[in-house]
Amino acid sequence: MSSIDIKVCLKYFRFVAGSIVQAQSVFHRHGQNSKPANSGDRESLFLNANIPQVSAMPLIFLANIRNFNYNYNMKKGIYLLPNGLTLCGMFFGFYSILSAIKGNYVHAAWAIMIANVFDGLDGWVARLTHSTTRFGIELDSLSDLVAFGVAPAVMIYKWSIAPFSRIGIAVAFFFAACGALRLARYNVQMGSTESKAFTGMPIPGAASVLASLVIFYYEFWDGVPEKNIFVLLLTLCLALLMVSTLRFHGLKEIDFSKRKPFWILVAFVLFIAIMIIHPAIALFVFAMIYLAEGLLENIYLYYKRKKMRTSEVKK
Repeated sequence: MSSIDIKVCLKYFRFVAGSIVQAQSVFHRHGQNSKPANSGDRESLFLNANIPQVSAMPLIFLANIRNFNYNYNMKKGIYLLPNGLTLCGMFFGFYSILSAIKGNYVHAAWAIMIANVFDGLDGWVARLTHSTTRFGIELDSLSDLVAFGVAPAVMIYKWSIAPFSRIGIAVAFFFAACGALRLARYNVQMGSTESKAFTGMPIPGAASVLASLVIFYYEFWDGVPEKNIFVLLLTLCLALLMVSTLRFHGLKEIDFSKRKPFWILVAFVLFIAIMIIHPAIALFVFAMIYLAEGLLENIYLYYKRKKMRTSEVKK
């Protein structure tokens, strides 16, 4: 056994001993004081939950072991490549906010689209190099909130819905807040209900719709759209779609390690060719197709389930 393994074993032993002492001190104080424990005290979570005193000891022990594992993994270091790509995406989100404040909405929209690329790369690289960690997942969520929650909300507010005054502020904040809720729900449901399709519209998809709209607008018109009700309603609908339970698809459903039909490669080449010919129009069209496809699929699934329930009642 190496010296490093001995040190790790000693640390585990200290945590076990500390957990036992902590549990005994909690029970001792509880026996001397018959008053209810303070709800803000971390130890009162065990005492106020009507859990037998014997069962609280392993809970305290497991909590300490979990903290030990996290601190020990952090001491070993982090993976630079996937986390560096995540920070690049966050930078472009931050740059988008600055560009929107200065009134350069085209740069703000393109920065969001570039952040989309880095958002896809960091997860793909982490899975390819087997460097997925809890730290990387949390950092990715914070980066997504900046690049696809706050940045598009600031951009769309400054660009079109600021003339709506308080309503515009409320809708812009609602979009950012729904994006945060969407990310929190995704982290909780990770590995269970969201193993294949997304529950609710992904926040990068909602941000891409708004960014592609801005890019498409400046391809044909100049200036700023004054008090456009369509942009206001679109932002509100995208926010609601993010926190909905509708099913949307994403690239994570595609397993790139397996063989695919030849026509998929042809479709990919065609996609690249269209993007090169006219990127502004192509981005907007693809974003609208993604939004419409998700809505139509969920409408079809709703009527399909309704028809099945009706047939079951008749039987």
